[in-house]
Amino acid sequence: MIDAARFLRGLNDPGCLPDRGVLLTFDDGYQSILCCALPHLKEFGFAAVIFVPTGLAGDLSRFDAGTNEPMEPICSWDELRELQHAGVSVESHGVSHCAFSTMDRSRLVFELESSRNAIMKELSANSVMLAFPYGDPGSDYHLTMKALVKAGYRCAFLYGGALQSFLVCDPYRIARVPMGRETELGQILT
Repeated sequence: MIDAARFLRGLNDPGCLPDRGVLLTFDDGYQSILCCALPHLKEFGFAAVIFVPTGLAGDLSRFDAGTNEPMEPICSWDELRELQHAGVSVESHGVSHCAFSTMDRSRLVFELESSRNAIMKELSANSVMLAFPYGDPGSDYHLTMKALVKAGYRCAFLYGGALQSFLVCDPYRIARVPMGRETELGQILT
């Protein structure tokens, strides 16, 4: 397992990463990460990254309404501090958890800048990673990439894809392996 800092170093220096390094990421900032995942992370000494929609901190996952997913509580800022103190890097998932392809340029810039600023203010952390809500990098990827760079992000994660190899050709389109009940990790890793 690698932590966020080592992952970021690996973007510029892939040689600093282990051959089969893993970065654990959790989207949406659910409280269940604090109460269910954190004890296991501590037990095994694993670092992780949680991507949180900052405008919903301490609220419910309203973005799950009308889906097969249950509405869950999102970590409050105090709970995010607790995760941070336990070695979990808190990073951006936008402000409102809206798909970027539904936004005009000004809303996109607001989502990127406001989310990063909220994390820096509330957690005194330099948030430089973003996971696109719904894995949606927007309808104009080049516009999104320029806005990410201008807002100070060093990388952005898609939802799904495959194993990500290094050298990373595009740090604003990093693939991830989504985990769920149906995931056959053994098949993915072979």
